[in-house]
Amino acid sequence: MREQKIRVLTVDRDTDPDKWKKLWQMSEEAIHDIPTTVPYSGTSFDDFMKWMRSPGLHEDRIWIARDGDAILGVSILSYPPKRGVVATDWTGVARVGRGRGVARALKYETVMQAIGLGVDKVRTDNDFKNTPILHINETMGYRRRSDGIQFMRNA
Repeated sequence: MREQKIRVLTVDRDTDPDKWKKLWQMSEEAIHDIPTTVPYSGTSFDDFMKWMRSPGLHEDRIWIARDGDAILGVSILSYPPKRGVVATDWTGVARVGRGRGVARALKYETVMQAIGLGVDKVRTDNDFKNTPILHINETMGYRRRSDGIQFMRNA
């Protein structure tokens, strides 16, 4: 990342007063492009911030990649509030950052941080159609577990 002048840091160390809006906008762009079997209709900024403030997320475990003023990507290490498996809760990269190793770098930061905190397993979930992130996860040593099934119906 250094060769590309991309900074990787946790969101608590980012001094940009607009970091949350930028992170939300980048996340919305990234999630709309994910190959998926589940429709996505968007998340409001308020709902995004509720998620960012949820008990399992901490600002010092939300990793971002910056190229100048722009947020290129994010990877979030999520801790269950009481007990359970630590997870990479969301990894996403803006279109302009794709193909530059941003997702992999951010995911490595989350795993290294988890190891440093004494965690022995990190889980991640992906849609089976999202082959780019599945490839990254496989090359990082993640192993497939039993598939889950999601059901959806109109409200």
